[in-house]
Amino acid sequence: MRVAARSDDEERALKTGPQTSRSRATWGRALLLPLLVMLFFLLARWLDLGVGLGETKGWIESHGILGAGVFMLLFALVGVSALPGLPFTIAAGALFGTWKGLLIASGGTMLGATLAFVMARSLAREFVRRRLEHRKVFALVETWSAERGAVTVALTRLFPIFPYSLLNFALGLTALRFRTYFFWSWLCMLPGHLFYVSGADALLKGIETGEVPWKLVLLAAGVLVLLASLLPWARRSLKEGPGRGVSDIEGGND
Repeated sequence: MRVAARSDDEERALKTGPQTSRSRATWGRALLLPLLVMLFFLLARWLDLGVGLGETKGWIESHGILGAGVFMLLFALVGVSALPGLPFTIAAGALFGTWKGLLIASGGTMLGATLAFVMARSLAREFVRRRLEHRKVFALVETWSAERGAVTVALTRLFPIFPYSLLNFALGLTALRFRTYFFWSWLCMLPGHLFYVSGADALLKGIETGEVPWKLVLLAAGVLVLLASLLPWARRSLKEGPGRGVSDIEGGND
């Protein structure tokens, strides 16, 4: 179903996009991140939180692949539910470290996103459509993805304008190619995953060792700077609207 016209609110939602104030806020967060980590570090030292966190992390590590696999499966459930994914991403960084946590968070997220996409496209298509077709988010996503599929996925994953699980189902109801959905979802959610897992890892390492892990702090701040640098492109893409990119529409289902 193609949407013939959009309301004034929908047009405003598309054209407004990330504003200059959001860009300034992102740069501000990048500059304030080292200070915030230090404050959290001092508070955790004062409350002696390192012992409990260290024991939890040790328990997870003692279960090896099984512990990581169970955590990833739980993470995947977020993609097909209304649960927020942010706490799981932070927990992945705190429990598994930056790089292993990034792998688990990315893998779990994409597993959940794939399950939701497949459910919306085949297993429960009519049920999901009845649930979503009255929502503005679905009208916007369907219109844009039909003509600018890759750009639509990239924008909505880099800058979470819409709820993660709702977006998974909404994109599954469109004519978007699965490989376009999967690749751009994975690639454009990586910066957000890296920011939160490295930030959580930095906080836990600081609590455990009594020193601020500046490499991890700067890594997290660098991710915010990267996202801030992409805001001008996002604004240009939103102003152009659909119909100015290569079509990712496909006649049948993947």
